[in-house]
Amino acid sequence: MAEPLLPGEIINWINTHNWGQHHEKWHAVRQWDLQTPEVQNWMTSQGWKRADKQEGQAGNGFEFLIMHRAMLQLLREAFPANANLFQGWATPPTNPLDPQDSLPNGATTPFDPNMRSAIANIEAPPPNWQVNDDIGLYIETNLRPTPANPFRRSSETTTGLHNYIHNRFSDPSSP
Repeated sequence: MAEPLLPGEIINWINTHNWGQHHEKWHAVRQWDLQTPEVQNWMTSQGWKRADKQEGQAGNGFEFLIMHRAMLQLLREAFPANANLFQGWATPPTNPLDPQDSLPNGATTPFDPNMRSAIANIEAPPPNWQVNDDIGLYIETNLRPTPANPFRRSSETTTGLHNYIHNRFSDPSSP
């Protein structure tokens, strides 16, 4: 479905509660070790600090699921007449030419085949997801940092659908 514009009352509520920055902060402090010293200094100047669990580390996947679920649940409760705006896709759109789910600025970039496989894996989970943290990490990111290598990535090429979708549909020119 084409992304509808949010009603002004929802935008005002999001701005009043500083949710845009909260969402950005939630992810940024979990990518602290990936940032340049300048960006870390800016985050510190905002009162932000490095999260104990960095994106891709054990435990962060569960926190990722909880934060996003809570965010959507609170929006549905605050705006029950517009709850449909916070339902999301049953399956992420993969056709860049679909006018109902067009990419920003008329882009026609093909959907990554690895991310197609990720969708199939999520819709029919493989048996190796023992706990919610496993599926949360799989969905969120391909990062798998270690103390020696904060840039380490998963060898599984289908991880990180959440970040892929964010990047695919983000429109920096959108208000």
